[in-house]
Amino acid sequence: MPYELVWEEGGVYVRLFGIVTFEQVATANAEFYQGLENHPATYQLFDFLGVEALDVSAPQAEKIGRADRLCPTRRVPFKVAIVSTDPDFDRLHDQYLGALENTPWSGRKFATLAEARAWISA
Repeated sequence: MPYELVWEEGGVYVRLFGIVTFEQVATANAEFYQGLENHPATYQLFDFLGVEALDVSAPQAEKIGRADRLCPTRRVPFKVAIVSTDPDFDRLHDQYLGALENTPWSGRKFATLAEARAWISA
């Protein structure tokens, strides 16, 4: 799998790398949801810095966001931080984050892990 999911004290860090498909992002997200039973989490930190290619369409990115919309009633407040410097990924990240609008969850994009970690800990 081109991802690594690490449970941290307050949430989960997901590092993606190489060529990443929609199915792999959905699998990482499902693994996160399965782990919520045993790990309290207030954030997801998705690190796309090592991704060479992202094989995810805009409708698929929105689909993941819509699935995440169903969970906000269980974990509030909740933050989703997306870290990427590739402008080609911006449209997909925007599509996903748009699906979280008008929910108790908040999401933002960052260029560095340090910026993302500062936001999730604020």
